[in-house]
Amino acid sequence: MNKKSLILLFIGLILTGAIIFLGKNYSITKKNELLRQGEAQESLVQGQEEKRTMNEKNDLEAKTTEFQSNRANLSINDYLVLINAKNSKATLAFYGDNVESEQWTKNIKTATIEKTGLANLEMNRYYFPGYDSLRLTNENTSEKLVDLKPDVVFFFIPVVGNQAVDISLDASSQAILASYLALKEQLPDSLIVAVTPVPSSSLMNKFNSRTLDYTSYVTDAVTVLTENEVPLLDLHSLYLSELETTNQLLASTLEADGIQLNAQGVTLATTLFLNQLASPRDTTSGID
Repeated sequence: MNKKSLILLFIGLILTGAIIFLGKNYSITKKNELLRQGEAQESLVQGQEEKRTMNEKNDLEAKTTEFQSNRANLSINDYLVLINAKNSKATLAFYGDNVESEQWTKNIKTATIEKTGLANLEMNRYYFPGYDSLRLTNENTSEKLVDLKPDVVFFFIPVVGNQAVDISLDASSQAILASYLALKEQLPDSLIVAVTPVPSSSLMNKFNSRTLDYTSYVTDAVTVLTENEVPLLDLHSLYLSELETTNQLLASTLEADGIQLNAQGVTLATTLFLNQLASPRDTTSGID
């Protein structure tokens, strides 16, 4: 190999080494640059996530503050929205003396979801048709309800059962009040609303030995519950008032037995109840 070839070979080796060195250096530089970009992106995403979390927290705190300052004037729907914001879910329960086969409360869940946007709203029903206050208590009918710990309970008061077993008006109303207080003691964070039954044409003027029909028990219970500041939804009075306003007969909204609602009655009861859910009321007895 002549001198010229050796020089060329030497130069080639130098160039190859330089290329390898520069390539490796570029690779390291590029790698570090990509790592910095990744760290910057990760930091940006983390910052955005922290900002979103903080905004959600501030939004919840703002909603909670606004809600707490208006607890006496906001609706049950508003209350459910707040509960959902706090717990990521909300639960309704119907309990007490109601016809087991009734249909209208089934409509409440769908309509309330549409009204509030709470797609994960849960609803349960625990009905004991014809039970009186003593039987409701002695048979521990609230056990499943208490285990569920619903956010809102609609307590259908057992006025029909109390009338049937012939107890006095005062004994009936005090027993209903005691049932409410017992439920509240077991479910301190639940908003419990007493509900009067839908009217019955066949039970009106069906007197017991005290010459009292169930409507007398409804009226007295409403008085006692109101005096004791129990949250109340007087569906019985609302229903009869609407019939009077629209000049309809009660029997036209009931099945042949005069107790269960027909399709027209289901629509009426559903509408009245949903209107009450959207109406301002005192919710301070629920969760703080």
